[in-house]
Amino acid sequence: MGYTGGVELDAEGKRLREYSALFGLRWGAWQPSEKFKHVSVLHVRRSRTVQGRAGGSTAVQELNHDVCILNGTHRKKFLVKSCDTTTEAEGLAIDVALKLGYDVVRFAPQPIRERRR
Repeated sequence: MGYTGGVELDAEGKRLREYSALFGLRWGAWQPSEKFKHVSVLHVRRSRTVQGRAGGSTAVQELNHDVCILNGTHRKKFLVKSCDTTTEAEGLAIDVALKLGYDVVRFAPQPIRERRR
């Protein structure tokens, strides 16, 4: 049993948190869930560099499907889980939305201010 982490959703208390755990003890700051309104699946391409034994490095890219809880403008995100497949992410998004009473929507952030021309 070692160090782990995750996300905890409390529908009755209307709060959520990212937590760390060690030997069964969890800690992390709770935040109110009232500022969030939607659940969405974001398709994110992540890349990292892997160092080989002979000294060479290789760039590795992977496509993740992040299930996020979003505020009304979609500018604030709370990552619930990063999934490997679209099917897994969409199923989790529906479960989270039903638990919290939110809508599953397409990610569409609103502009902060008008563009300059």
